Amino acid sequence: MRSINGKAPMTDFHKSPMKNKLNSHVMSDHERDYFKSRGVTLMGKVLVLGRLPIIKNEFGSLLEIGNDTILNSDNENSNTPIPTGVKFVVGKNSMIRIGDNCDLNGVAITAYKSVLIGNRVQIGAGGLIIDTDLHPINLDERRKQILGQAFAFEQVSKSEIVIEDDVWIGFGVIILKGVRIGRGAIVGAGSVVTKNVPSGATVVGNPARATK
Repeated sequence: MRSINGKAPMTDFHKSPMKNKLNSHVMSDHERDYFKSRGVTLMGKVLVLGRLPIIKNEFGSLLEIGNDTILNSDNENSNTPIPTGVKFVVGKNSMIRIGDNCDLNGVAITAYKSVLIGNRVQIGAGGLIIDTDLHPINLDERRKQILGQAFAFEQVSKSEIVIEDDVWIGFGVIILKGVRIGRGAIVGAGSVVTKNVPSGATVVGNPARATK
């Protein structure tokens, strides 16, 4: 190592302050009752920072959150702005499953089929993960929807999203339907992911592409 002013540099170690809070955290009855009332299965301890997440689960579909996972909606606990709080939307006969030791910072996740997130996944603020187009592509069906008429729900496209273990997703990333992000991959800030990402790859841009 290079010396500084003739002295050997000190090694700087850092431990996440949010993880320190998680280690000593005890979930309140209010928090547990809130998650239970919205059909959420908690697989262990969950740390909520800031306000409780918004959860839409009108049909009692599967929403599972793993042990030692952090749901951060608090700008005081983030080094980047958090434009929106954590939000989950689970449609009929669909699921969201989040693994252990994940960090979710101001991310919105919508599942009309399934969104599966592995262990030790980090997701930066302002992100959107959505496995559906939300609206029909067919013009006639879309017109019915906007006019408040009954339309064929099967016209709304949806396809499973899988995010494998140890993935790091940067600030403001959008992940669209039918995508699998392989283990250990990194998705750069502001990227729009429309295709599969290989394990260990780093992708950036709109649409997201592997860096050289």
